[in-house]
Amino acid sequence: MRSIRRRLLVLLLGLFIFGWLAALAGTWHTTALQLSRTFDADLIDFARVLLGVLDTRDEDSAQNARELISAINQRAPREIEPPAYRVWLHGHELVAAPDTPELPLPDGDGFALVQADGEVWHTFSVNDEDSGLLLQVIEPDSVRRQLVFELASSALAPLALALPLLGLLIWLGIGRGLQPLHALARQVAQRSPERLEALPTRNVPEEVGGLVTELNQLLARLQGALLAERRLTADAAHEIRTPLAGLKTHVQVARRSPDPEVHGRALAQVERSVDRITGLMEQILLLARLDASTAEAGFERIELHRLATEIVAELAPRALEQQLDIALEGHAAWVQGNRHGLQLLIGNLVRNAIRYTPAGGSIEVRVEQHGDSVRLCVADNGPGIPPDEREHVFERFYRGRDVQAPGNGLGLAIVARIAELHGARLSIDDGLGGVGTRVCVELAVAPAR
Repeated sequence: MRSIRRRLLVLLLGLFIFGWLAALAGTWHTTALQLSRTFDADLIDFARVLLGVLDTRDEDSAQNARELISAINQRAPREIEPPAYRVWLHGHELVAAPDTPELPLPDGDGFALVQADGEVWHTFSVNDEDSGLLLQVIEPDSVRRQLVFELASSALAPLALALPLLGLLIWLGIGRGLQPLHALARQVAQRSPERLEALPTRNVPEEVGGLVTELNQLLARLQGALLAERRLTADAAHEIRTPLAGLKTHVQVARRSPDPEVHGRALAQVERSVDRITGLMEQILLLARLDASTAEAGFERIELHRLATEIVAELAPRALEQQLDIALEGHAAWVQGNRHGLQLLIGNLVRNAIRYTPAGGSIEVRVEQHGDSVRLCVADNGPGIPPDEREHVFERFYRGRDVQAPGNGLGLAIVARIAELHGARLSIDDGLGGVGTRVCVELAVAPAR
């Protein structure tokens, strides 16, 4: 696992060293430029001193120059090396400092860079055409580079000494700054699976606040899912208990009676109880899968009227068996959704209408677009749902007071969960002709391609 503390240390030290080196490079450049100007000024001053003591009409002027330079050399500090020089008179060498390199005669006045004997030399030349005097003051470039290097080294030395201390201080500072994260980790580690209450947000740093908020939202979702699972398990156990008890009773009746006809009736009841339990378990498993689903899972553009046509065509034979008139109205409308989920939604609404509408009744499925929404409605003229029960019919395992038709109370709960995953709005009111039930699902129109 990668350490944030170590990464921050490397990053901060790297940025510090980079910034310091950038400043050093700028300082190096500025210092080298200033030193170059200073050395150039020294060359000019030295040339002026020589010109002041040289007199082309005085034969002793060369000796005077030597004596003057010797005196300067003796009084100068040992670490300072005076420039070399060479003087020509009418093309003939008049005087030169000891160990002065043999350089070509200068072409004119001023500064120049000359390379000779594997060294670069800075020169300053003065050519007096009236007197025939040519003066060249010479200084090696290594002197300047050495001085710049010494200045840079003196600036780098404190950093080399302070870098370990700086790293330690940064390490301790980062550790202190990360204490809220360590505290948060300890709080989460101490939680048991049953403790899903929100983490405290008091005195939480701003940078960690977003993480704590997201964790609290996750804990709230987990708590809701856990409660729903427990409620579903409890309700499922309650609902399964009845058909299991009936199943056991029919088996006992069959075992006690020698009559084959009683055996046949008991086995038929057993088969119906098994079918009921199987249907109930399928609905429970479907609802559990929907609870684990996330919004926009496998969403695509779907033409809802065409999808409703397929569902109505599939269920029409069952409606005709019960002598029901089923019709599909409306027009094409596109939505963004999960195809399988919307098939379940429409199928459950139509099956409910078929199950609860008496023979001779009517069922209408309508799909229409109104502005930026698509409305799917399934209406019938059956017994309807009392107004005081309508807010409960989407609850799991809820069945109305006067319901006689078989069922397990999960059909509309599945519809509600699918609608929730699609961000749809559900509503219930009176059905066809002011009687029966109308369930409507309002979805957003799919964006154009």
